[in-house]
Amino acid sequence: MHFRRSDVFIPHRGYDLNYTGVIFGKEITYNKLTDCIEIDRDMYFDKNGKNGIANISHLKSYIMNIYKNDYV
Repeated sequence: MHFRRSDVFIPHRGYDLNYTGVIFGKEITYNKLTDCIEIDRDMYFDKNGKNGIANISHLKSYIMNIYKNDYV
């Protein structure tokens, strides 16, 4: 049997690699007014990370780094 290029159909599920999604925990929120990601310290329950970091911007960097490294 001979197939021409137009005779072959290979069904597959499509994936668009231009988009991705990450499900954040409750410690991360998005503020529409400031267009920024914010951290809710009270919803972050990692005792080792939370107790060692007093500055909220440092805590944000710490948490965001965890998401970047765990899901790349």
